[in-house]
Amino acid sequence: MNTHFLTVAVLPICVLAILAIALPLWITPRDTRSQRRLMISVGLSAFILLIIGAVFMAVLYAA
Repeated sequence: MNTHFLTVAVLPICVLAILAIALPLWITPRDTRSQRRLMISVGLSAFILLIIGAVFMAVLYAA
């Protein structure tokens, strides 16, 4: 198997997928019932994932 494909394509996608699941769970407080707080948490996690994805693209494009 081509290890370059694994490090360039598969690994970043797996990291982003894991972060997309875990980040909202980490950011959102467990005892909240506020829809506003939930909306802020989801928006913040989407922004963080966008930044991480952009960093991945920049690093992989430069390599």
